[in-house]
Amino acid sequence: MNPPYIRHEYIPKDKKQEYADLYNEYNLSTRSDLYCYFMIRVLDLIDDNGVICVITSDKWLETGYGITLQSILKKYIIAIYGKKIRSFDLDINAIIVLYSKKDISDNIMFILFDDYMKLSILNIYVINKLKLQSGKWFYLHLPLI
Repeated sequence: MNPPYIRHEYIPKDKKQEYADLYNEYNLSTRSDLYCYFMIRVLDLIDDNGVICVITSDKWLETGYGITLQSILKKYIIAIYGKKIRSFDLDINAIIVLYSKKDISDNIMFILFDDYMKLSILNIYVINKLKLQSGKWFYLHLPLI
């Protein structure tokens, strides 16, 4: 899935209210970008044994509105893949998120590639889900020297 990258400021107020009503049980922030609703909705659409692969912005990993999305998806996430150089010339850094409807792993892998096409890995963090707190997930950055 590759949901649209539409910032919350550009979602019409009536549509934003409709999404808030539909996903009220998840208590997503009113500052959530449109793709956040897609990432939640797919959990209702996929088969119990299915796996979800989403190409999306990385903003939810590092912003305040992403904390709720992190807490909802954390138990389902298998891996999050990023790359060193932005995928687009815009202010968007695309990542790949792999998750399932079942909790199939105790850990989340954060894998940073130099380039997706070359599959050259720069960094891997494997973090236990119980120890991972929602907040600033900066695991797709190069380590400081």
